[in-house]
Amino acid sequence: MLDAADVTRAPRRSAPPTWLVVALACAGQFLVVLDVAVVNVALPSMRADLGLNAQGLQWVVNAYAIAFAGFMLLGGRAGDLYGRKRMFLVGLGLFTLASLAGGLAQQDWQLLAARGVQGLGAAVLAPSTLTILTAAVPVGAVVLAGAVLWLAESRAGEGRRLDLPGAVLVTAGLATLAFGISQTEAAGWTAPDTVVPLLAGLALIGAFLAVEARTAAPLMPLGLLRVRAVASANAAMFLCGSAMFCMWFFMTLYAQNVLHYTPLEAGLALVPSSLAVILGSKVAPRLMRGAGPRAVAVAGTLVAAVGFGWQSMLSVDGGYVTSIMVPGILMMLGAGLAATPLASLATSGARPEEAGLVSGLVNTSRTMGGSLGLAVMSTIAAARSEGSGAPGALTEGYALVFRTSTVVLLVGAVLMLVWLPRKAAAVSPQPSSVTSSTSSAN
Repeated sequence: MLDAADVTRAPRRSAPPTWLVVALACAGQFLVVLDVAVVNVALPSMRADLGLNAQGLQWVVNAYAIAFAGFMLLGGRAGDLYGRKRMFLVGLGLFTLASLAGGLAQQDWQLLAARGVQGLGAAVLAPSTLTILTAAVPVGAVVLAGAVLWLAESRAGEGRRLDLPGAVLVTAGLATLAFGISQTEAAGWTAPDTVVPLLAGLALIGAFLAVEARTAAPLMPLGLLRVRAVASANAAMFLCGSAMFCMWFFMTLYAQNVLHYTPLEAGLALVPSSLAVILGSKVAPRLMRGAGPRAVAVAGTLVAAVGFGWQSMLSVDGGYVTSIMVPGILMMLGAGLAATPLASLATSGARPEEAGLVSGLVNTSRTMGGSLGLAVMSTIAAARSEGSGAPGALTEGYALVFRTSTVVLLVGAVLMLVWLPRKAAAVSPQPSSVTSSTSSAN
């Protein structure tokens, strides 16, 4: 009977090979980069097919970015509580369906709604896997099927709840602020159409902070911001995001609207800069071992600033090598070099049950800065070009954006040099690690 029981007992599934798990995660990350490039490269085509204006193009990007940033912390906490594999599947499935809806959109509002849902799906997915989103529906389905079969479940923080009111408040506040900023292009800074949404957005952000201070299970424990490494790295992420996020947006518009590249040519033109991000992120850990994370973050930001400054000298008849390839490589090489040490510093000292939360906070800071930065930069470009679609006017607007981003990055480099700790805080398993790591980070 014992032998029979042994025969009929269901075999335990063996752990999947490490390379397979890594391959699934890398596939998600690859699709993240692919989606960002495809969406930006397709902007002029979207404008022509759906009749979008300049503000509408901005919201094609920001509808995703704001939902992504606003629900990122909720997604991180959900992964901690309900399992990271489960949230990976939910997020990837939601995003895959939204990708299909976006591809079938016939009206501008349908596309914007799909982009918002994509952002929500990415916010659930990203903290668990450090991926952002996918755009190719057949590829998304393949990754989803592989994840069901091979990814193992993990979770932390049993017994805690999700702070849905906090997620809704921060998302609504961010969206309202971005809308108010975008209104300045047509109405000016003092018009009611601008002032009302700006004040409403600030009020919603204030309500979010009040909720976080009072709730028993906050989406963003404000005590985390008392840790020097967490606060300074997230502030730096916010500034860098506000400058760097718009790079793809304006580069593809410059390539197609001024230099008359086709969408395919514009996409291929940005490949070297995409590879530069990978190179920077690969080189950064090696440099960190010798120079430390703060020095590498500052150096990467300065490299990016050189690229943005170079790009600000673009012209109507610019050549590919000097007007797109070289400055693009510098911008994204610097971005890759800076992001890795900033993420390392931001997550240092976090307890295991807060891993998803802190990871989400890092991505939230970068994306939130990017979405607000894009709203500001689009307004700056439109004001300089004065609504003209002539190549010369557009070039002047784009150049001013890159000059502004250069200044923001230089300010960010000074902030990092002054505020970032030299080394990452040591992780402690004790409940008081977040608070006690303040002194060690200093």
